[in-house]
Amino acid sequence: MSASPTNSAPEICAFCKGRGESDGRRCPACGGKGEVMVAFPAKRCALCNGAGRLCIRGCPACNGTGWMRVLKG
Repeated sequence: MSASPTNSAPEICAFCKGRGESDGRRCPACGGKGEVMVAFPAKRCALCNGAGRLCIRGCPACNGTGWMRVLKG
């Protein structure tokens, strides 16, 4: 019996709002891509409410992406 594959889809990075950069530098949350792959069902981060930031720092719960259950790679 094999495990079923995880479905994922691209979502806009909340930290840079899809621009791929933040404060003139490559976005640390999406690596400059402007989007992140999110496992479904996609859920907005409960800590930052999908903003990707807490005050001026990146949200530690979602790593600044604004989405929970982020797939790396």
